[in-house]
Amino acid sequence: MNKNLKWVYNPFERIAGWQALFIGIAIMALTAVVGKLNQVTFAGSLYAYTVSCHLKGGKAIISFVGALLVAQIASQLIFIFLISSLFAGVPIKGVSTSGSKENIEAIDSLTIRQKTENVVRAFEQGSFNSITVYFDETMKKGLPPNGLRMAWMQTTLSYGKFEKADLDGMTESRFDNRLDIIEVPFYYAKGKLNLRLAFNEDGTIGGLFLLPAN
Repeated sequence: MNKNLKWVYNPFERIAGWQALFIGIAIMALTAVVGKLNQVTFAGSLYAYTVSCHLKGGKAIISFVGALLVAQIASQLIFIFLISSLFAGVPIKGVSTSGSKENIEAIDSLTIRQKTENVVRAFEQGSFNSITVYFDETMKKGLPPNGLRMAWMQTTLSYGKFEKADLDGMTESRFDNRLDIIEVPFYYAKGKLNLRLAFNEDGTIGGLFLLPAN
């Protein structure tokens, strides 16, 4: 099959996302106009004609397009809900997210490199609650588990599926003589990012970034 003609039977090679949505709406609106002028109705999968069959002219077209937009918004919300459930991982084995004195002492006893390794494994497992236990109070308020989950989802939408983290490539540096900076390479289907963690003097995480690799 000629590769130049591939888009004919698979148009999503060229068109996708909002562009495809608006083109689709335009085509369906034009179909609605032609059908209205010729007194023809089409039973689609959503049976949108039942919304506009008692209306005439512009109101019929507007109601038809409105029904399509409502269906699109509903499908997007369902998609986000389903994707979010995929990232609802379980806590890392051996690290509890409860705030008991024993668990806090266990966390505090870890070195920053050990905490980094746990954070990396938590990203691999989608266990965002197990990441925020290492945050300082400011980070916990500004980036709760759900916020971290959404940020991770946005990253995978931009860079593709997360493939692996390179703990052997971990680097450590000191900033302003008060912050320990650790970076770990993260590999995605469409590129590479560096996970950067900024540790305070008390061992809590005061900053978390996913930055393009230099």
